[in-house]
Amino acid sequence: MPNLNRNMRIRPVLLAIACALLALPIGANGQSYLLPGQLAQRLGMDYKLEHSTGRLLLLRSDETIIVLAPRTRRALVADEFVDLPEPGISTYAGALGTPASVADALAELLPQPKQPERGYWKVVVDPGHGGKDPGATGPRGTREKDTNLAIALKLRSELEAEGVEVVMTRSADVFVTLEGRAEICRRESPDAFISIHANAAPSSSAKGIETYYITHKIDDVERAGKASLTPEGIEKFMGAPAVPSGTTRQMLYTVLHEELRRESRQMATRIQESLCDSLDSSPDRGVKEANFHVLRGSICPAALVETEFLSNPSNEKLLSSPFFQQKVARAIAAGIIQHLNNQ
Repeated sequence: MPNLNRNMRIRPVLLAIACALLALPIGANGQSYLLPGQLAQRLGMDYKLEHSTGRLLLLRSDETIIVLAPRTRRALVADEFVDLPEPGISTYAGALGTPASVADALAELLPQPKQPERGYWKVVVDPGHGGKDPGATGPRGTREKDTNLAIALKLRSELEAEGVEVVMTRSADVFVTLEGRAEICRRESPDAFISIHANAAPSSSAKGIETYYITHKIDDVERAGKASLTPEGIEKFMGAPAVPSGTTRQMLYTVLHEELRRESRQMATRIQESLCDSLDSSPDRGVKEANFHVLRGSICPAALVETEFLSNPSNEKLLSSPFFQQKVARAIAAGIIQHLNNQ
């Protein structure tokens, strides 16, 4: 079913429907019904009543428009007329409503969200630090490596529940070098890379969430050379075969990394927005550029999340809470899934 342009001129369409359909006879039924607001909520849409054209009921989302009219079993769904089991609008005890059978029929007709096959996407999840590298330590002794791993394992579960294949750079308290993490990403050729960290600052009052993507202030050709890009990696992200050598190859590297930077910024923004919506008590410190090694060494959209400040005593307590860790993981997963769905 094709999408509609939200800015299309709908009033001529409404007038045409009113003239062609409103003369049909009223159907009698005594079944349960939904008020316009209830119907809109059921379908996940906004609604409006058009009194000037015979009280048509308009239901609208970003992708679809539905027009229902009284005394007719025909409706406009997107740009197609469909038959309904009952008139789309009837009056019940003085109230305007839509039969439950019509609501069920409309729900079946709406476009369904894209549900990829399990394993269609692959994401590398990177819990920062680990083993001999504890990362930051909070005033009460909470180690960053432990909170990073706890959140990352919960993030793995959230993503796997959505059918995403997840590869961990570490799933236990072990040390993995920065280059080793980047090498895992290059070897797995994933659709996204996400590194989990907790922040720290000299001031114990610092708090908030920030998400990073790779800075533009680096040499992309040098970066590509150090990353040892494989022909498969180039072809996957550029849609073109690898170029053997020379100036053309350097140009390809530059284009590749600029595209990955753009996608990384988009993913980082979606993750940051999801986190701030979910953790509304945590200040939004924004989406920022950085030259972190794990971001520089990736060949896919990559982001690094600083979940909160471990140096802040109240935030240290939050980061140690399994409930808070789960909220963080769920919000990060939602941002990643939204990004993948829009690619």
